[in-house]
Amino acid sequence: MRPLAARILRDHAPSGVLDAAVLGVAARSVVTTPDLWTEWGDQAETLQYVKQLWHCLVRYGTLANDRR
Repeated sequence: MRPLAARILRDHAPSGVLDAAVLGVAARSVVTTPDLWTEWGDQAETLQYVKQLWHCLVRYGTLANDRR
């Protein structure tokens, strides 16, 4: 998950914060420009990885107002 998170942060999170909105932008990118994601597998597999990353975010992330 760390390499995928780093890739998404680099390409889709100008603020440097990984959140649900950024994961949504990345998922949209997987669908609209799948050729940019081929190192992660086919479209369905890549979307599954993004979904797994979302689960990690929900489980281990912090709320925006808790960031200090």
